[in-house]
Parts: sequence; structure tokens; C-alpha cells
Amino acid sequence: MRILISALLGIVLAAPVLAAGGDVSLAGRVIFRIRFPAGGYTVGQRADAAQNRLVTVLSLQEVTPNDVAVRIVNKETVVVVKDELVITADWPTARFNKTTPDKLAAIWAENLRQALSISIPRPPHAR
Repeated sequence: MRILISALLGIVLAAPVLAAGGDVSLAGRVIFRIRFPAGGYTVGQRADAAQNRLVTVLSLQEVTPNDVAVRIVNKETVVVVKDELVITADWPTARFNKTTPDKLAAIWAENLRQALSISIPRPPHAR
């Protein structure tokens, strides 16, 4: 039953990507804004990939804000959920935001934690 609920949660809460702007959303909130192509992918392709990864991880397992982390993978700073890659914080986007990829990933991870904290169903309070 939890798997079904998690699957439905992921599908319902992951809003469509605004490919032109590269927005990745959850629960009606923009979590990441991809501004530059990287790794051979366009802005829209990167945003679509991140959105799809997010939907997949949310639909396959129970996720809490504590499952979101920033890691270094192949010398790049990434945001992961339960050790599954969601997005890579790239230098051009970091520079655009006057920061570093490490700090950008931390901001994106916190945005994702906040979105998860408001979108996770909670049992009703015992009376």
C-alpha cells in the first residue's frame, strides 16, 4: 500500500517542466531552475531529466526530507535523493547565481527538502 501511495504521490505532485525556462517543480514550487545546457543536453532536456528522476525516486520508495543530500560524484556536485541522482549543479548556473556549484546544490537540496516537507501525507493526529 505504501508503494502505491508513494507512486501516486510522485505522479500527482511532480508538476510538468517548463522546458523553455528549465524549471523543475514539486508540489507547485520551483525547486531548481536550469539556465544553461551541460553534458550535451539542452536546458529543456536537463530539466526534463531532473523532473523524471525526481518523479521516479518519489514513485518507487517512501521519501522524507532527510533523504535529500548533496554529494560529489565524478568531481561534480550533485543533489541526490536516497543516493539516486536528481541534478548536477553546474558552474555556468552557479556563476549566474553568483555562487559555487557546492552552494547552489545546497540551495537546491534545501528547496527540495522544503517541498517534500509540505507534500508528504501525514497521518491524522490521534484524538
